[in-house]
Amino acid sequence: MSRKYKGRCAFCQTYGQLTKEDPIPLWVNQVLKPYVGPGRQIISQRGKHRMHAVTHMHEKPVGSFSSMKVPVVCVTCNTGWMSRLQKAAKPILKPMILGSAVVLSETDQEVIAKWATMTALMFDKYEHHHSVTPAEMLHAFYETREVPPETRLWVAKRDLEEGSVVSHIRTIFAVTDTNDALSEDRPYSQVLTVSLGNLVVQIAVVVELGIGVPYSRDPAAQVFCSEVWPIERAVRWPPLITLTRQTFGDFANFPAFGTTFPGHDAPP
Repeated sequence: MSRKYKGRCAFCQTYGQLTKEDPIPLWVNQVLKPYVGPGRQIISQRGKHRMHAVTHMHEKPVGSFSSMKVPVVCVTCNTGWMSRLQKAAKPILKPMILGSAVVLSETDQEVIAKWATMTALMFDKYEHHHSVTPAEMLHAFYETREVPPETRLWVAKRDLEEGSVVSHIRTIFAVTDTNDALSEDRPYSQVLTVSLGNLVVQIAVVVELGIGVPYSRDPAAQVFCSEVWPIERAVRWPPLITLTRQTFGDFANFPAFGTTFPGHDAPP
């Protein structure tokens, strides 16, 4: 008998029975199943950046897509607007996951941005011991389906033949009062970098405005990635250069890969 969970839905905040939601949707499993085999793990990584330096990094294989579930959403949300958003994103993302060249219209980019926002919020709940997203932000996304303010989103390409078929790196950016030795880190942004086959999606979500946020990349980085949120124009994918196993890690490490931080000095 499957275990039943009760609680308050992370999005609509209704109390009742909760369902297990997949941060990585099951349709991605179906698309990539032919490529999964020995030595092709699904990798979960979490890091923390503080004052432009990585202060913590944790990595573990998660086994399979089905093992990445979190009981935080109600049946109505799971089978309603969340399911509709997955269905809207699938025909846009599937060709990219398989490596086909595409042109992303402005409508396509808006769907990807909303899908990536939902995915980032679900990963925040999946790593519930390290959750930084305020409940108000999840409820606001449920009510409006609008991408949160100051969000930035990039897409890149990764070599499917190198490394894991699916992996993600979730990084929490925080600041600390250097004048107070007892002060705790104050998270202001989370960055989720997900590789799904050939596709890499990276989203930076601000969880507290007014402190600082990974804002823009050096123009030289455009050969590796394309910014799709905020929307400016139609975007061609893939970029000129494909990320390797090494550069994928560098890409997820903002200060090392052409990102500027408003209000902060650039890292050396």
